Amino acid sequence: MGKIIDNDIFGKALLDYQSGNYTEDIITHSTISGKDEMELPWLFRTFDEMPMLEQTALKICK
Repeated sequence: MGKIIDNDIFGKALLDYQSGNYTEDIITHSTISGKDEMELPWLFRTFDEMPMLEQTALKICK
């Protein structure tokens, strides 16, 4: 892969998921929430699978 993709953890993970090569979740760290594990399928959920707050936000931003 190119240099940009190699440095883009989220981009590489999303490409892997799209290509059927999803093998593990992303682990992030922040000063706000500490260590957090993000399941990639969560990013591809349908509108109906989203919490009501997210559905409302998407409706408002249209």
